[in-house]
Amino acid sequence: MHDVEEIQNPNMKHRFQYISCQFESLRPLRKAAEIRKALHDLPKGLDATYNRMLQRINRENRSMLQGC
Repeated sequence: MHDVEEIQNPNMKHRFQYISCQFESLRPLRKAAEIRKALHDLPKGLDATYNRMLQRINRENRSMLQGC
């Protein structure tokens, strides 16, 4: 049955991954204004989401390296 579901909707995995990534980015937010802004700024599509995640990692690594 799992194979049938994938044939019927091959993008289901991508949609789930996209939603999962978006929830991860919202999880640390606590204030309503932060959440509204983050919802407004969500990337469109999985590729854009991955790019944003990579940019965030690169920023975090740069700031970590500057502290050394």
